[in-house]
Amino acid sequence: MIETKIVSQIGQSCPDRASCRIRIRAITWFDWDKMYVFKYNATEADRERALGTRDRGFRELERQLVFTKGSTIVFQESEPKDIEGLVKNEVVFDIPDTASYKSYPPDAVFSVKEMRGKAGTYYELNQVH
Repeated sequence: MIETKIVSQIGQSCPDRASCRIRIRAITWFDWDKMYVFKYNATEADRERALGTRDRGFRELERQLVFTKGSTIVFQESEPKDIEGLVKNEVVFDIPDTASYKSYPPDAVFSVKEMRGKAGTYYELNQVH
């Protein structure tokens, strides 16, 4: 749902994708203070270490978005991943190749870059603030 909302927000708010900027906070309907984005290769141990808690939300070989408020998970979703390439309308965050996840504050602003791949359009989000 969140990834679909991000793509929808890009389509509605960014007619000129060359200078597009979005805030994830603008599309969430719940209160949160940190967003964690896990790559498909993140392990359960990576997730537990990042979140500081064990929970039943881990899904192997899926990209995951987890929102927390304090030490409580308030929303999470898993997104499919094609390990051979990108999925159509996939949102790719600016996570370094050497990391399996990255966290962002609610006031984070992202620049959007629309890209084309074998599966179709996907979007790169890079934190600018």
